[in-house]
Amino acid sequence: MEKKTLIIQTAFLGDLILTEPLIRLVRERWKTTPFLLIRKGLEGLTKFMDGVEVISIDKRGVNFLNTLSIVRRVMRERFDFVLSPHRSFRSGLIARGAINAVKIGFSNSGGFWFYDVVVPYEGEHEVKRVLSLLKPVEKEEFGIVPPVFKLEEPDIENGRRILRTKGIEDGFIAIFPGSKWNTKRWLPEGFAGLLNLLKKNGFSLVIVGSSEEKELCDRIAKETEVKSLAGETSIEDLISISFHARAIISNDSAPVHIASALDKPVVAIFGPTHPSLGFYPLSKKSAIVQNEELPCRPCSLHGGRICPEKHFLCMRAISYHQVYSALQSIL
Repeated sequence: MEKKTLIIQTAFLGDLILTEPLIRLVRERWKTTPFLLIRKGLEGLTKFMDGVEVISIDKRGVNFLNTLSIVRRVMRERFDFVLSPHRSFRSGLIARGAINAVKIGFSNSGGFWFYDVVVPYEGEHEVKRVLSLLKPVEKEEFGIVPPVFKLEEPDIENGRRILRTKGIEDGFIAIFPGSKWNTKRWLPEGFAGLLNLLKKNGFSLVIVGSSEEKELCDRIAKETEVKSLAGETSIEDLISISFHARAIISNDSAPVHIASALDKPVVAIFGPTHPSLGFYPLSKKSAIVQNEELPCRPCSLHGGRICPEKHFLCMRAISYHQVYSALQSIL
């Protein structure tokens, strides 16, 4: 019997990618096209997820009227189930709008009392934690199921076309120097040294990033004479471009999970965060670079704006030779 379901994930790009296995299992097991509530601006990502009905919410500032309109939409849809990987108070409030639905969230959610059933937020990877929301209904434990993106031929050709206009052929190494969180960014001079070493050894390279990361990426591109696509691509373009990469090098950020969803070899650089927090790569070939000697790691789930210890050794102590060796180990 079809179970009309709403999945709430209004966090960032990487979090939405790691929700894909839940979306897929709901669709396959419950024979339904799930509704997916996401942050406005991330709609393009859902193109690569089979069969979802998207509802988006503008999260800029505190917009009570916007939230109220979403609650009313949820009430009208008459859902059977609401699953909320997102743990904010607002997500709980929105879930509550599905009056007759079984609402399942995490026990450490803000507004956990809005849910009919809560499950503990635990497990060695975020994917496993998210899939645990199915346990009260499916009565079984789920393992770590990697996210999967499905690209059609027009998507693949779109990536090839963008790269061709920059004179870039398939088989390049995609470099992502950015992150929303300042302390999760490895040093620009580290990336510059790495790119120069990669160039010296004959690798084809391209720097990729969002419009917010354009200044950082352009600085590295200028120092290394490596082409940059920062600020020139949509989310759809970014996925299509990454499909053609030989490997991806990224900070602990969304591109690591893009690599996982495309099963691309990936080097993930961890600074203030730690793989034990459950956001490590799930590609078949992956390597993690980190400073394992620091007792202050991890300092937070996401990293902050500045290093609380004021030394930033978690990133400063990582050399570009370490990252280069990690890449060699997975190619």
